Amino acid sequence: MTNGYLLTMMFVTILSFAIANLLESFAKEVSRKPHHYDWWAILWKVMLLLNIFNNYWHTRFINILGSLGYVGIFVTLFGPLITFFTARLISNRDFNPLRITFFSLILIKHLWEFTGNYILFDEVTSWIIDVIQVLLTLILVFSCKKNEKVFKVLSLIYALVMLLSTTRIAIKDFPNEILNY
Repeated sequence: MTNGYLLTMMFVTILSFAIANLLESFAKEVSRKPHHYDWWAILWKVMLLLNIFNNYWHTRFINILGSLGYVGIFVTLFGPLITFFTARLISNRDFNPLRITFFSLILIKHLWEFTGNYILFDEVTSWIIDVIQVLLTLILVFSCKKNEKVFKVLSLIYALVMLLSTTRIAIKDFPNEILNY
């Protein structure tokens, strides 16, 4: 087995645990009575799920990082670990007091993706979307507790940008996957 294969297995396993945490929190949310949902927390859970699915596309780079030894392992697993902690944080019953920590972790995760895409792999096809996500997350870190309207508006804008990013990744990779199959 190569280092890349082992890293891929660890990468996917950690992301799968994050997905399990989010799905468990959805199940708890649905079973709660009376049916009073925190729709903003649900929106961020859905966006985190989309972000996790976007991360599965990064597995194609893991073979390159596997050849870097310990540094490659650290760089590769840093993003999924941050994602796992973020999923655990948003799975908490009361999301509002934890918003600053949540958005700080999201910001760190975006910076990890940005670093991986542009410095390590020289993939500059979507830098505008990534920069917008980093800026929105940075603003959310500093304003999410102060102004509820800013939080809601930026959450909706972030959701639209996340959908654009997910659609771009799916369209870019989908035809190649069919042709290679």
